[in-house]
Amino acid sequence: MLKKHKKQIIAVIIAVVCFLNMMFIMGTYASAEQKGPEYMLKLVNDGSKNEQGIYQGVIAEENTTYVFSFKCYSDGGYCRARFCGNTFNNITVANSKSDALDIVTIEYNRGTKATGSGGNAGLLIPVIDNGFSKGVSYVWDIKLTKKGSSENLLVNPDFKKGSGDGWDINNTFSTIVPYTDELWKDLEFPIVYDKYMLKVENNGEANWQCFYQGFRAAENTDYVFSFDYYADEGAFQSRICGNTFNVIKAAAIPIGEKGTFTMEYNRGTSATGQGDISNKDLAIISIDNADQKGTLYIWNLKLTKKGSDENLLVNPDFKNGNSSGWEGNASCFSIVPYDETIWKTEEDTSKYMLKITNNGTLNWQGFYQAFTAKENTDYVFSFDYYADEGAFQSRICGNTFNVIKAVPLAIGEKSTFSVEYNRGTAATGGGAQNNKELAIVSIDNADQKGTLYVWNLKLTKKGSDENLLENPDFAKGKSTGWTGNTSYYSIIPYDENIWNSQGEDTSKYMLHAKNAGENWQAFYQSFKAAENTDYVYSFKYYVDEGNFQGRICGNTFNVIKAVDMRVGEVATFSVEYNRGTDPTGGQTGDNKDLAIITIDNGSVNGNAYIWDVSVTEKGKSENLLANPNFKNGKATGWEYNKNCFEIVKYDDSLWSGQGSGSENADDPEYMVEINGTYVNEKGETVGFVDFLQDVSVEKGKTYILTFNYYASPKTTALARIYKDLSGNGLVTQELLGHRIEGTVNLEYTATDTQVIYVGLTPGNMGYCYVWNFSFCEKGTTQNLLKNADFSVGDGSLYLWSSAGKVTSKSIKEQGGHKVVKFDRSLWDELVDKVQPKMEPKDPNTRFSFENVDMYYDVDHSINPNIQNDAEHQEGFNSAKSNSTSNTSGNNDNKNQSSNGTSPDTGDNKNITPLITFMCLCLIAVVVLGKLKKA
Repeated sequence: MLKKHKKQIIAVIIAVVCFLNMMFIMGTYASAEQKGPEYMLKLVNDGSKNEQGIYQGVIAEENTTYVFSFKCYSDGGYCRARFCGNTFNNITVANSKSDALDIVTIEYNRGTKATGSGGNAGLLIPVIDNGFSKGVSYVWDIKLTKKGSSENLLVNPDFKKGSGDGWDINNTFSTIVPYTDELWKDLEFPIVYDKYMLKVENNGEANWQCFYQGFRAAENTDYVFSFDYYADEGAFQSRICGNTFNVIKAAAIPIGEKGTFTMEYNRGTSATGQGDISNKDLAIISIDNADQKGTLYIWNLKLTKKGSDENLLVNPDFKNGNSSGWEGNASCFSIVPYDETIWKTEEDTSKYMLKITNNGTLNWQGFYQAFTAKENTDYVFSFDYYADEGAFQSRICGNTFNVIKAVPLAIGEKSTFSVEYNRGTAATGGGAQNNKELAIVSIDNADQKGTLYVWNLKLTKKGSDENLLENPDFAKGKSTGWTGNTSYYSIIPYDENIWNSQGEDTSKYMLHAKNAGENWQAFYQSFKAAENTDYVYSFKYYVDEGNFQGRICGNTFNVIKAVDMRVGEVATFSVEYNRGTDPTGGQTGDNKDLAIITIDNGSVNGNAYIWDVSVTEKGKSENLLANPNFKNGKATGWEYNKNCFEIVKYDDSLWSGQGSGSENADDPEYMVEINGTYVNEKGETVGFVDFLQDVSVEKGKTYILTFNYYASPKTTALARIYKDLSGNGLVTQELLGHRIEGTVNLEYTATDTQVIYVGLTPGNMGYCYVWNFSFCEKGTTQNLLKNADFSVGDGSLYLWSSAGKVTSKSIKEQGGHKVVKFDRSLWDELVDKVQPKMEPKDPNTRFSFENVDMYYDVDHSINPNIQNDAEHQEGFNSAKSNSTSNTSGNNDNKNQSSNGTSPDTGDNKNITPLITFMCLCLIAVVVLGKLKKA
C-alpha cells in the first residue's frame, strides 16, 4: 500500500516541511522583534534616603582588572555604579546622567592591596544605588567581567523569572519589574568616544568652585601635576591644596590660548592639613572667575613622581565620559568629548564693538579695565562711539571708584572720545593698590533708555602708539580682560549700518500713549520761550478712549494751558502761547522761561496716537522741538515714563480699518484660544497665566516673533519675549482689540547665547485667538518653535508651557488656554449678520446689535466691540489646569529602539514570512497536481 501511494506521501511530506519552514521563519522574525531583556531593576528614591539599592560580592584576585557596567534610564535624579570593599568603603564611583539614557562603566584593579578589613579582605562588592537624588531609575544588562573576558561573574544578572536571587536588595526602594522601553523608546544611548576632556563653565556667578582628587604625598618627594588646557575667557587657577583645602600653590591658567600647565610640589616633612589623614594632599583644579564668564577645557591630566611615568590619578582620562574618582560641583563641571576644533579655528579677522544698553532702569553701570598709572605721566584714553539716545559718560576713576574725570558722550551722531590724564604724585584711591587707576566706560542714564556702541578703544602714554589695554578690540567677540554687568553689555560684530544705514529711514513714526490706570504721566520736552513772542504748539492725534490732554507748563511743571484731546476721531491739536514778560516757573533761572510741552494721559484706561508734533513761532515754519518726528523710531530729546509711552511705526489702520477682516484661503487647521482668566480646580479665578515656549538664541543675532490674532476689545494681552522665567528683559507688544484681525511682528536682538522664552501674557481680562506662530532668525525662514501650528496629537499644546507646566502630546487645554479648530467665523459672523441689513453710514456711527456694541470702519466694514458675555465666560471658566509630564523628548520621527534593534517597518513587517509561505504552498500544489496525473 505504501508503494501504491508513495507519490502522495512524498507530497504530504513536502507540504509539512513547507509549513514547518514557514513557522520557523515567523518565529525567527518574531524573535528579532524582541526588545531588551525580560526583566529590569527599578530604583525609587523619594529624596529622604541615600545609597539605597542592590549589591553582591565577588572575591577580587590580585593584579586583575574588573569591569562593572549596566544600561540605565533615569527619570529625575540619577543612579550610581560603585565598587566597594568588604567594609563598604567606596573604592570607585560613577554616576549616570540625570533624566537620560546612559551606559555606566567603572574599572578597578586591587593590585596587591586588600579592599577592606577582616578575613574576606579581598571581597569586591559591585553596588547599584540611587545616590542622593529624588527620582526613579531603571537598570538592565548588568555585567561584571574580568577585563578582556565576556564571562559575567555575577549571579542572576538578568533577574530570571523576576527574581532577585543572588542579590542583596532593599525591597523598600528596589524592585524587579518586567522590562519595557515605553518611557525612553524615542531616546538614544550616548555615543562613546575615544577621548574626553573636562569642561569648566562659569556663567558669571560661580566663585572658587573646585574639581579635585586626593593623593597621598610622601615626605620629601617631588611631584609633578600637569594637564593640557584651553580657556576662552575668565579667570581660572590650578592649585595644590592640603586636606583642609588650605592653598599650598596656586597659579593662573592663561586665557585665549592652548597650552600645557605644569606645577611641581614637595610637602617636605610637614603635614599639609589637619585630621586623621594629615599626610594627604589634594590636587585641585579650581576656578575663581570673580563673577567673570568663561569656559575652560582640560585633558591629559597627570600626577607623577618626578622622573616617573606612572600616573597617580584615578581615571585621569575620564574613561567612557564619566568623572569617576573626581569630585566637583556638577553645575560648573562636565565631561565632554575631546574636540580640538574648539581652539583650532581660523584666525578671526572680524571687527567687534561694545554694546551698552539701558532699558531705563540702570544707573551708573560701569564697563571698565584697570591700568597702573605711573607718577607724572600723561595718558590718553580714547574710543569711537555712537549713542542713539540716553545720557552716557566716560570716566577715569581711582581704585576706589572715586571719579577723577567724567565727560558726557554726544547723542545721535558717530563721534570720537578722547581725554587726557596725569595722576601727578598723588594716589587716586585708598588701599594697598593706591597707585592703580581704572579706565572706565561708564553709563549714567538717570533712568533714561538708550544704547551706546564703542570700538577702537585705546589707552596710551601720550606720544606713544602702544595700547596699554588688554583685548581692546574684543577679539573673537569676547570681553576678556574687561569687567562689567553682563545684563546690560554685550560684544557684537561691528556694524556701521547702525548709525550709517543705507538710505534715509523714510518710515513715519508716532507716539503711542497708553494708560492702564496710572495718573497724569507726561511725555515732554522743554524750549526757550522768548518774551512777548507768540508760539503755536500742535500735533495730530487719534484717541480710542480715555482722558488725554496736551499742555504747556512752566519749568516747575505749573500748568499754563491744558486742552483735552477728543475721543474716537482723527483730529488736530493746536494751542497758542505767549509768556509776556513773566517767568513761567519759580526756580533759579526762571527768567530763561523753560516752558514745557507735555502730553498727559489722565487716569482713565485708553490709547492715544500722536504724530506731526511741532512748536513754532507764529507765522514761521521752523520747528523748535528736538526730534519732533521720532526719527528712526527713537524718542531722543524727549523725557517720559517708559511704561506709559512708546514710539511705534505710523499705522492708520488703527483708526481707518484698512487691512482688517482679510480673507485667507490657506487658513491653518488649529489656533490657540488665550484667555485672560480661568477658574482652577480650587474654584479660584486666576489671571496672567503666561503661554510660552523656550527657544535657544545666539548672542548678537536678531530674531523676529510673528503671529496672527483676533483679540476682544477689552483684552489686556501682550506678546512677549522673556530673557528668563522671572519675566526679566521683556520685549513686548500689545494685542489691540476692536480689530477684525491683527498681526504681531516683534524683533529681538540676543544679548547672550542662552535659552529665552517667547509667547503671550494674557493679562486679567478679555480673550484672543492666536495662530501662525513663527520665531525665526532675521533673514531666514526656519521656524525655531516646535509645534508652532499645534498639530501634534491632532491639536495639542505639546511643548508649550502654560500655568508653569510644559504640556504633553495629549493635552489640548490647560491654564485657561486651549487648542481649537481654526474658525474665522468666530469673529466674522458679526459682520456677516449685520452688513446686509444696513446701509453704509458715517464711520463714527456706533450702534448695538444682539447685545454687541458695533461701529463702522471708514471702509464700511463693521468692527465688533465684543463683551465678555456669559457664553464666552462659561467656556473660559471651564478650562482646567491638569497636565501630565512628557519625558519622551521631541523625537516623534525616530523609529529605532533604544537598544539598537532594527527600525519598525510598520504594517509591512510580516510580509516576508507570508510571501515565503505562499510560495512554498504553491510549490506543494503544483507537485501534488503532477503526482495525481502520474
